Amino acid sequence: GVAKEHRGGCGGHGGGHAGFVEGGSHSAATDDTENSNGALARFRETRDRVVKVVQKYSLPLISGVFLAMLWANVDEHSYHDFNDGTLMGEHTIFGHTVSLHFLVNDIFMC
Repeated sequence: GVAKEHRGGCGGHGGGHAGFVEGGSHSAATDDTENSNGALARFRETRDRVVKVVQKYSLPLISGVFLAMLWANVDEHSYHDFNDGTLMGEHTIFGHTVSLHFLVNDIFMC
């Protein structure tokens, strides 16, 4: 007769072993192939999402690093004035003058 597959659990994704209602044959190898294909598809979807996020946010970061390196090599004096100049006048945090250099290295990267 015609083989009709019946899977236990919710929507065929339960923990039970698949069986047949009438006739036909079904092997555990088929279940393993289906499970590994599903796992592979989920892995690929996750990998694609991670790659998309990394690509989205890494370009501005790499661009900023490149521009900072270029600026530091072209006009070292203005680069250091910008990074080490005070942002809050004479005010200090933990005994340090508040500069972009201090904020990035000692606050944001800790």
